Amino acid sequence: MNMRKIASVVVAGMLAASCATTGGAGGGQARTEVEKAMGTCVAAIAVGALVGAVIGNNTGSGSADRGAGAGALLGAGACGVLLVMANARDKQRIAELQIAAAAAGSSQSATYTGDDGKMRRIETVVRGDVPDPEYTPSATPAPDATTPAPTAAPRLCRRVDTTMAVEGAQTVASVNNQITCREADGTWVTLRTPGGSRAA
Repeated sequence: MNMRKIASVVVAGMLAASCATTGGAGGGQARTEVEKAMGTCVAAIAVGALVGAVIGNNTGSGSADRGAGAGALLGAGACGVLLVMANARDKQRIAELQIAAAAAGSSQSATYTGDDGKMRRIETVVRGDVPDPEYTPSATPAPDATTPAPTAAPRLCRRVDTTMAVEGAQTVASVNNQITCREADGTWVTLRTPGGSRAA
């Protein structure tokens, strides 16, 4: 396969990854920033394996399997940590620590053993208060039409950055800009929004 055809495969793979991580034109389902980053990683590794297989099979090595393996490793990078933690228990621990940090207004950390027997460490850093992204002031008039009706106040929201490490991994994964807000009853929630996110 010549370089032009290989380039076409790479571009097609990148477009496929873009659609997989953004949900296409519709914006995709609402997810936390960590869930978005995990989805991006899955697509990146799949595309890396596809491109590696094509190149390995058509540039003289004759080994699609070997090329796919090399491509997957290149696609992994810092994503390896996120993929190990892409399970319900780890995602719950991440969300709980993000909420604890936002509620306290200070950094939090936790170390624990995962279901696979490997140690994990999560660190969260509060980057400050941010406007409530879901707040829309209402201009509905009161029944007497002379004064505006009272509106619910915006929630207190904070931006939390998260770093994750897994025993044996050569790097860490960082996911930033998770917005966490306090509801009227005092509980805190991590917001889910459409779109993609990247692991650093």
